[in-house]
Amino acid sequence: MTTVMVAVIALPVVLYMENRVREVTAESSQLIQEDRDLSWAFDSLTDSLRLTESSLYQYPLLLDAAAYRNLLIRLAESKMQANQLAEHYALRRHPIIHDFSLNLVLAMERLDENTRHLLDVMSDVGNRFPAANILTEGLHPNSLIFLQAVEEAISEATAQPSDPDQVVVLQALDDLRYSWVQQISEVRLFVANRLGVFGDPKTSMSANLANRNLYATRVKRLLDELTEYRQLGKLGFLQASLLDTMRGAYEEYEKGFAQAAAIYRSDQWRADLPILRDEIRPLLDQAWGILDLMKQEMDDLAAQNVKRSLQTAGTFSDIIWLFTAGMGLLMLLAYVMFERVIRRPILEVSRALEAHGRGEDDLPLLAPRTSETASLVAAFRDMQGQVQSRQTRLQSILDNAAEGIITVDEHGIVETFSKAAERLFGYAAEEVIGRPAMMTVALSPGGVYGNFLELCKSPVMGVHGHETTVTALRRDGSHFPMSVKVNHLAIEGRTLYIALVADVGERMAMMENLREMAEHDSLTGLYNRQYFLTELERVVENAKRGNTQHPRQFALLYLDLDNFKFVNDTLGHLAGDRLLVEITEMLSMRNRKSDLLARLGGDEFALLLYDTQEKEVLQAAESHRRLLADYVFKYEGKAVQIGCSIGVTLFGRTVSNKEDLLMQADVACHIAKRSGRNCVHLYEADDQQDMAAMSEDMGWARRIKEAIEKDRFTLVAQPIIDLKSNRTQRHEILLRMVNPDGHVIQPAGFLASAERFGLMRAIDRWVVEHAIEALGRHLQSYPDLHYAINLSAESIGENSMLEVITQALQEHHVPPTAVTFEVTETVAIANLGAALKFLERLREMGCRTALDDFGVGYSSFAYLKDLPVDSVKIDGSFVRDIHTDTVQLAMVRSMNDIAHAMGKTTIAEYVDSEECLAMLRAIGVDYAQGFHVGMPEPIEMPQKSGRRTSTVVRLLK
Repeated sequence: MTTVMVAVIALPVVLYMENRVREVTAESSQLIQEDRDLSWAFDSLTDSLRLTESSLYQYPLLLDAAAYRNLLIRLAESKMQANQLAEHYALRRHPIIHDFSLNLVLAMERLDENTRHLLDVMSDVGNRFPAANILTEGLHPNSLIFLQAVEEAISEATAQPSDPDQVVVLQALDDLRYSWVQQISEVRLFVANRLGVFGDPKTSMSANLANRNLYATRVKRLLDELTEYRQLGKLGFLQASLLDTMRGAYEEYEKGFAQAAAIYRSDQWRADLPILRDEIRPLLDQAWGILDLMKQEMDDLAAQNVKRSLQTAGTFSDIIWLFTAGMGLLMLLAYVMFERVIRRPILEVSRALEAHGRGEDDLPLLAPRTSETASLVAAFRDMQGQVQSRQTRLQSILDNAAEGIITVDEHGIVETFSKAAERLFGYAAEEVIGRPAMMTVALSPGGVYGNFLELCKSPVMGVHGHETTVTALRRDGSHFPMSVKVNHLAIEGRTLYIALVADVGERMAMMENLREMAEHDSLTGLYNRQYFLTELERVVENAKRGNTQHPRQFALLYLDLDNFKFVNDTLGHLAGDRLLVEITEMLSMRNRKSDLLARLGGDEFALLLYDTQEKEVLQAAESHRRLLADYVFKYEGKAVQIGCSIGVTLFGRTVSNKEDLLMQADVACHIAKRSGRNCVHLYEADDQQDMAAMSEDMGWARRIKEAIEKDRFTLVAQPIIDLKSNRTQRHEILLRMVNPDGHVIQPAGFLASAERFGLMRAIDRWVVEHAIEALGRHLQSYPDLHYAINLSAESIGENSMLEVITQALQEHHVPPTAVTFEVTETVAIANLGAALKFLERLREMGCRTALDDFGVGYSSFAYLKDLPVDSVKIDGSFVRDIHTDTVQLAMVRSMNDIAHAMGKTTIAEYVDSEECLAMLRAIGVDYAQGFHVGMPEPIEMPQKSGRRTSTVVRLLK
């Protein structure tokens, strides 16, 4: 009864107090919610501004367009956060913080304007680098004029070898050319060091300038010396005239360089850095100052809210204690219930509020028993989740901001338009958002898709990861190729299309350039062997599927020069190269535009004639024979009669494959040579017997197959010396063929035939299996042994070869890190796409990779940077004479420096003297090999070494 009375008496009080507690709790929750939202907006703005400042500190000197694009993205994010903070609903009760936020918005707008001004300055190289125009329009043309004049003067001196005066003049001209080239090199390093490429700019530039002045002084002295020769009558007529040209070019060059050097050594060598330092940096400092003031006000506000909540909780606690004291023991039960249900949860919430006021992130473990306290706890946890979620989304935006991001709805209205998209199309986001996409994101007429919305809705674009390329229009009407990837997103019953767009013009141009290089011979400009074989296979397949009533007829001509080897041996390789170029020009002028002329290699050419008859083919072949028979090659006063042997084969629907055609043309050419050279031979059915006889005579295809089947190949090793430690740490493995009688055949005797008959892949397999097998045996006695195996063009990109390598490594328990695989520069660039993937797969397996014969092929440092190789072998043609040829020395030094800058080691080949070895060590080459270092030895007897040994299996030597 007492309990009932107490309950009756206490019920109104309890109900009243419960309502008041709910009101206080709701008010506290509202204050916490406002404080949380305001704190989140402030923290987001702080993080965004911190990212912006981090971008500035990350690129204090080497600022580029990509860095500034990232800076613009982060500035836009900071500007958006500042606007959101200024419009925040919680600031209606805090005018001081609101005024600070408005000032911050103004500061961010000025910062955005100055940054755009900075980007405008960077968009023009001439504005960004004031001295660039002097280099391109002044120094470079005068340098070309000077070098051309020197070359012409040298040519006149070379033409008079018996004249003693010209011998002296030639020596002076050679020194003049070398000094001029060296001073140009120092000028280039001077400009590069201004960018800090090789260390401290001021120190490096001073050293470059001093070296350049030495060479320039030497040039002036040599010009003065040549002037004295002219006064003494020692110069020829043309040389005397060219001397004035040299001196004029030298004086103009010196004037231009003095201007450029003054600019590069001043603080005004770049126009973008003063803007960054004097305009953008002060605005960032102002923004941070405003944020600090806002932080102080917000901290005071949070402390007041916490204090108010604590005071309210304390007041109600006092009321409760007075009420329970008056009721005495009769209120014990009510007190216990009140204590468990209301007071303790509120006290826990107040403690959580205190922790929040102190900035602690950890929320105490609460067990709320009322919906109000549960709401407070949920509010805290929801706040933490939202902060984490927003940070994750922000990071995602920053990570994907390199491409333009455009969001359109199902009606084609643009909802978002990123900064990258603004730069891509030339429109500001304010001009695009809310308008139809077809009015701004325009596609070129006549394409597959009529407009941007049709492209986004295409079923093909709905496939995850699908990318297509279209031609788009910028605001100024210019066209550009654009890659597009589209994702569909359904939100609240709406469908949004999120498109990632990017300008791929440069990438497409680079791929076209690579394709052009991969299909053409670097010396003559003709199509190369790989392209010719591909086209021949296509023609064969088309001929097989041709019209049976009116079949098309084709012809294949195989041309082999008769005296090319004589020219190479007597006049040198430069003369041979010049001969090939001149013959190419003559053959190209004689052919029809529809015919295909290619250089297969060495002195071998092939001509594919389309839609022709036997009579026309024989006339064309005879015309080519007479053309070359009448041609006399002249070089340095010597004349050589060239001539050629031509093999001809006709084909149509009856041809089986391209290999048979090549065999027939090759056989016909050999028959022409055996008939006395300078002949044309048409392949006939009776020639099959001659082909069998020739195959029996040469026997290379059969002998190579037997060598593979009966293990008549052997491997030998040649040492490679470490030029820093002077120890033999590596060996190069050379392939040999052994006849049944024990006679050893060098690779030059059988590899050309192996390539011709398609046996290189089988040789590669044999070498890989036997080399790794030998490595597995030797690792037991020499645990640091390391082999590197060279692969031919036929194996590059073949998954079957990767399977052979993997199986051999596993079978013989050889770790992948103990093997290096090499490809030649020509093979790598000619099959760039396949080579990149193949070498990357090898490196993923753990193997090392290397680029061989660097310098004789395409010699592009840009491609070297992209190739996943660990080492670069400099071709011996550049190395052999570096101790006597200053030009070769300069080329080797350049290759070595660039390779080291890319983090790759270097190996010099064909080292035949101590002088050459000493020169390589002086310029910093890592390794050297050649007969002076050591002769090849059998692989079964590797030399003992306390450190790792490496051998390279070479198939092309």
